Amino acid sequence: MIAAVPPYLLKPEMAETILDMEEGPQVAYHLATNLHECARIASLSGRQQALEIGKLAARLAAKPEPKRISAAPEPVKPIKATGSTQKRPEDMTMDEYAKWRNAQMQKQRR
Repeated sequence: MIAAVPPYLLKPEMAETILDMEEGPQVAYHLATNLHECARIASLSGRQQALEIGKLAARLAAKPEPKRISAAPEPVKPIKATGSTQKRPEDMTMDEYAKWRNAQMQKQRR
């Protein structure tokens, strides 16, 4: 990423400082994608450049990683039983069927 930055925006002292840092790749990427900040730092003296790059590295290191979105499907929602626990007419005894049918007919009359 450092090579993508125009040479007038990236002073040799800045490049050396970035290459010597543990967070160098993150700093280089940030400066390559934020040329206005790179130009601001390049306009400073050598010592101030190193200080600003150090501050930038600390800020980037403190930034939490973006939350990763899982490709897993949503959890299954449990099915709740609704309705009656009534037997099906074909599973009823004759007495149960007669009682059930009489109750149905009384409801229809109302």
